[in-house]
Amino acid sequence: MLTFTLPEPPSVNRYKRVSANGALYSTKKYRAWKKAAGWELLAQRLGMPKKELAGDLLVEIVFARKGDIDNRIKPLLDLLQDIGVYANDEQITKLVATFGEIAGRCRVSISEITS
Repeated sequence: MLTFTLPEPPSVNRYKRVSANGALYSTKKYRAWKKAAGWELLAQRLGMPKKELAGDLLVEIVFARKGDIDNRIKPLLDLLQDIGVYANDEQITKLVATFGEIAGRCRVSISEITS
């Protein structure tokens, strides 16, 4: 199992925008979060196996801030994929998201599901 504590992601409502010409782009707030969270994730992975997790995965997330819980999941899962924790978020066959007491941060635990 891998466990990370990261800055809480922005809501998906503040994640992407459409420009005047119709192009989709990441917001400044999302890019700043992704950069900071990405560096923290890489630092926390020091000493951990660098291989991507394979097979079906269980992801458990504890968010600090109450609100629309599903709006914070996508940016976080995209970051984990982009950093190479797993190859594709379609590997996630079980997802548990709850609220807890981690002021301004979230805790993510990922484990391979074995039959």
